[in-house]
Amino acid sequence: GVPRVVTLNVAFHLPSNPFNAWKYRSSRITRYVAVSPAVSEELEAGGVEAARITVIPPGLEVATWEPALRARASVKEKRPIVVSMVAHYSKFKGHEVFLEGAARALKQRPDLRFRMVGRDGEKLRPLAVRLGIADKVDILGERRDVVEQLASTHILVVPSLSESFSLSCVEAQAAGIPVAASNVGGLPSIIEDGRSGLIFPPG
Repeated sequence: GVPRVVTLNVAFHLPSNPFNAWKYRSSRITRYVAVSPAVSEELEAGGVEAARITVIPPGLEVATWEPALRARASVKEKRPIVVSMVAHYSKFKGHEVFLEGAARALKQRPDLRFRMVGRDGEKLRPLAVRLGIADKVDILGERRDVVEQLASTHILVVPSLSESFSLSCVEAQAAGIPVAASNVGGLPSIIEDGRSGLIFPPG
């Protein structure tokens, strides 16, 4: 008699192997929880009835980000302008896009500074060297002081190639930081283009 609930926080086309056929199409599953409308749409496209899907975005403890929000007043006037990305390295997160965009931006604004926070970020250093921007990019790896890192950030970029929902995006918003994000998955449901951030084509 206990309800069976499957929660999905990734946006992908549902596979057709037997296990996933049971997991996503079984009548024994009471409810599917999607973290964004984009995930809900993928579930429906994969054969899950809309009536069994509920969209519940991840929550955020706003008080955690209040110190960063308070620090924004002084950061706005600090130079260089710091453009950050917060994500563990993955082929879906768009780290390469971030660095290639940094190289293009630096041609017009050589005073910019770029920062990458997240596990395995060191894998990107050779690309930064090839692009000739290694001295303008701080690759910090996994950190426990993300609040402090965001407190000294002017702009957050979320260049994902696939994204169900981005916690780093809403964390930056809670800290009062403008966000530029790619138009994939759940990101357009977080950012209203031109009003609460900027949306750009993936890649």
